[in-house]
Amino acid sequence: MRESSRKQLPTSTVLVVGGAIGGRAIVELYASYGFNVIIADKNQTVGEALAKELAEVSDGRIKFEQVDVTSPPSVKALCENIGQQFGYLSHIVSMVGGSGYSDWLGLSDGKLEDIAATTTLNLLSHQYVMRFGKPLLAACPETNRSVVLVGSINCRSSDLS
Repeated sequence: MRESSRKQLPTSTVLVVGGAIGGRAIVELYASYGFNVIIADKNQTVGEALAKELAEVSDGRIKFEQVDVTSPPSVKALCENIGQQFGYLSHIVSMVGGSGYSDWLGLSDGKLEDIAATTTLNLLSHQYVMRFGKPLLAACPETNRSVVLVGSINCRSSDLS
């Protein structure tokens, strides 16, 4: 751990949604600075293993919470749990994205329900995180707060041919 970071940011708490796999590097970075980190992801096995691994080397509290970001009740429950355990959030990083298609160009001629599911995952999920996470940011005693929203669909060069 970096000595100066422990003194500057001892109580900062960050939520990294999608943090178990795609957001792992972000989670590791925040943990290296001694932040309290909540790893929220659908993948419980990988998320719990990452939380355990980082808890052994970080000065902050590292916790995993399983969440389905396409479900508003699931995101609401996540934020309620965070509120009970931490009281507030300093930062939110929402890094969810994907497609139910074998190739991402399938969006152009896919079924409407598949397009709706992809839109929910890549767009509305961020809205759900913000809707239920906003009160936790507002409760933060720090003035340095942030929200980062990232979405992507994995694209291979063969998909573009």
